[in-house]
Amino acid sequence: VPGNVAAFFPAYKVLDAVAFYLKKIGIEKELIIEKQEMKKEEKIQLRNRLELLLSGTGGILLGVQAGSLSEGVDYANNLLSCVIIVGLPLEIPNLYVKSLIDFYDIKFNRGWDYGYIFPAMNKALQAAGRCIRSESDRGVIVLMDERFRWRNYAKCLPSDERYIITENPEKYIKKFFTS
Repeated sequence: VPGNVAAFFPAYKVLDAVAFYLKKIGIEKELIIEKQEMKKEEKIQLRNRLELLLSGTGGILLGVQAGSLSEGVDYANNLLSCVIIVGLPLEIPNLYVKSLIDFYDIKFNRGWDYGYIFPAMNKALQAAGRCIRSESDRGVIVLMDERFRWRNYAKCLPSDERYIITENPEKYIKKFFTS
């Protein structure tokens, strides 16, 4: 992928494991890693680092879904060429989540959707949207989780977009950037 890539994870634990692996194998692009304890100013510096890397080989930003880098930061003017959504940020079904599901089930007969699936999909789609910020932006969004194909999750995806379901996205990504 030319330019910058952002990968957003459901939790810091997953992000940290992937960051460790990427450092171990060595990659061409510079890794820019969000840390859980970072303050807002530090996260803005990560975004600014992407701007500096754009003129070279680009960088890879690793962040979490539902975090400030995946929801509160704008990546305008094709700052990101690709966003990878790794997994779904599903809540742990604790007492609060179960109560929310029960409430929506009683009220609308759609507890699982409103209390569990939709909040996770909203977070994932917010993060995915970091790639395309205007009509002139062009980029690839990769959804890396089989559940995005499941009916209950797929119905949350925008219906006006074109989707390619594949086990090997590399050839489609390459084709996108060479066309």
